[in-house]
Amino acid sequence: IDGSSGLTIHSRAEVERADFVEIKNIKPGSAALRIYGAMPRPRGWTFDRSVKKPVASLDPRREKEELSALALATAIPEPAEEPLPSAEEIRDIPFAGLAEYESARARGNVIPYLAMQLNGGQYFFEGERGGLSGNANLLASLAVKHERLGGWTLMPVLSSQYQGTKQVTDLVGGGTLFQERMSHSLSVRGLYQLAGGLRLKPAVGYKWELLKETRDEAWGDGLFDYRRPSFSMEAEFAYAEPFSWKAGYDFYYIDFVNYSSLESIIKDSAGNSLARELSGRNVLDSYNHAFTFGGTMEGPRRSYLEGGLAATLRFFPEQHVVKDSGDLDSTTRRDLSSQLAGAWRLPRQLSPRWKAVAGARLSAGYNYSNQNSYDAQRLKFLKNYYDSLSLRAGLDLTLYNKTGAGRPLELSLSATAGRTSYVGRQTQDPSGLYLGDKVHQNEAVVHAALSYPVAPHFVWTAQVGYGRQTSNQQFERLYRYNLKTTTYRFGFGYEF
Repeated sequence: IDGSSGLTIHSRAEVERADFVEIKNIKPGSAALRIYGAMPRPRGWTFDRSVKKPVASLDPRREKEELSALALATAIPEPAEEPLPSAEEIRDIPFAGLAEYESARARGNVIPYLAMQLNGGQYFFEGERGGLSGNANLLASLAVKHERLGGWTLMPVLSSQYQGTKQVTDLVGGGTLFQERMSHSLSVRGLYQLAGGLRLKPAVGYKWELLKETRDEAWGDGLFDYRRPSFSMEAEFAYAEPFSWKAGYDFYYIDFVNYSSLESIIKDSAGNSLARELSGRNVLDSYNHAFTFGGTMEGPRRSYLEGGLAATLRFFPEQHVVKDSGDLDSTTRRDLSSQLAGAWRLPRQLSPRWKAVAGARLSAGYNYSNQNSYDAQRLKFLKNYYDSLSLRAGLDLTLYNKTGAGRPLELSLSATAGRTSYVGRQTQDPSGLYLGDKVHQNEAVVHAALSYPVAPHFVWTAQVGYGRQTSNQQFERLYRYNLKTTTYRFGFGYEF
């Protein structure tokens, strides 16, 4: 452990052995070992002269015991008069258990991670009972660290998802109903640790999103299938472990590879377009610049706070702005989406076996667009059609119970309520006649999930959820505004 704040063992850490650990060049005032959980007896530890306090614990008696055990396992060099060796020289200084340490370090240069989840169940959409359907998730990554990388840790990540339940997704400014969804993404992320608790995290990636509007539609032929290449850079400053501040920038391009025009399905009896801004090819493709800033901090009564501000600027180079005459202007569409979010978490140890984390969430978002819309059938110009304001609040509760299978039993409950108001979108009756009020929609979602360990690395999972969305918009030929859905799923998960 070189150039950090030492080693921390938390309450949920599963530490079977901690042998042949070398700690050097740690930050002034830091303890080499901070203990908040189970700690095995150390063997072959060494410290350099930057370590002034070997062990720290909230329990003074335990701190004394661990310090005594640590003193038997290692020899702390006496202060010397000569100057400290350079970083290059320190790397060449042998210490107890050097051969074992080098062998362990060689094995630790490549750290694999694999998580899979398979579950099946049933969904109910608008009172219609769906057939049994399945969902699958796969996440695989490697953490690769080698001296030839110059201090960088590289992490290639592969992620695949399949969702076989109906869902309403907002891709073009309203809720479009999809029967099935599948996505695959591949990315390479980097981590570089700088002095003073600063970390740099660049990443490049590519994502494929496949969406089926009908069951008989072939994969890859969906109207709204898209590709998304991306690049991101994040800087994180750990000002007081585990609390930090983060700032990031993301650039990504969304390419709807099959989309050409919606006019073939959205026309009136005279053949006029009902969504003129969406007619043409590549009109949904966009260049996106996203900026984020957020962090965590300690709160009252041993709680912690999370917060963040995000803003995304979108450019649609092929989508021209609709004028009040219904014609298209030479200017193209630009959107600015912003969101402010915060959360409060309260962890508590209820008993030696039970732990709980309660929380509350609150977020507000605003989307501004220079795009309008024109209803050719009713000769109605709708200014700022895509502008919207959203507010959401939620409560969370997660319970953990320590089991003999390594991982704890986990039960989570959540409830979310929200409201979205469209600034320039007017309500209509079922036939499409405009009523004059502004469109708004309310949503409420409750969810419960259980994860029970049945064997090392394996868990049994169960989920149930209910969601309802209501709106004063009665005309739903273009988008879905009113819907109810219920799902339940059972399955297994694997994590290594």
